[in-house]
Parts: sequence; C-alpha cells; structure tokens
Amino acid sequence: MLQMGKVDDIGPFKGFPKEALGFLSGLKETNTKAYFDANRSVYDTHVVAPSRSFVVAMGQELITRVSPGFVAIAQANGQSMPAFEPHK
Repeated sequence: MLQMGKVDDIGPFKGFPKEALGFLSGLKETNTKAYFDANRSVYDTHVVAPSRSFVVAMGQELITRVSPGFVAIAQANGQSMPAFEPHK
C-alpha cells in the first residue's frame, strides 16, 4: 500500500534543481531563521516539492522491486522535527 498524503500536487521526480543546491549552500553559510524565512519560497518550490516527488518515485520502485507491502509517505510540514533547526 502506498500512502502519500495529498498526492494531487506531486508531480514526477525530475531531479533537484540548481536553486535547491543554491538554497542549501546559502543555508550552510547563513544558518539563521532570517535567511530561512527570506528564502522560504525557494525552499518550498525547489527543495520540498522535488523531495516529495522523490519519495513517491522511490516508493513506487520499492513496491515494484522489493515488496508490494512497502509504504511510502510523502508528507510536508508533518515531520517530527521542525524544517528549520539552527546548529549552535
């Protein structure tokens, strides 16, 4: 069984765009809430969206190749840890 939360807005996985790497590089250099908040739209569009697509694509592959009982959950904003957690 494949559980994916809201799957209506999840497209096929096409890789991670360069904007995702730019966001992550910037976050590495400036790991602050201000940076994250100022770049939230980049995070949502270029990191979260492709990540959800990746989870769904990998889930489908694992169902096909490993076990039809595999469960893949592509869920945003429901994770057990916050999206932003500064390192001290």
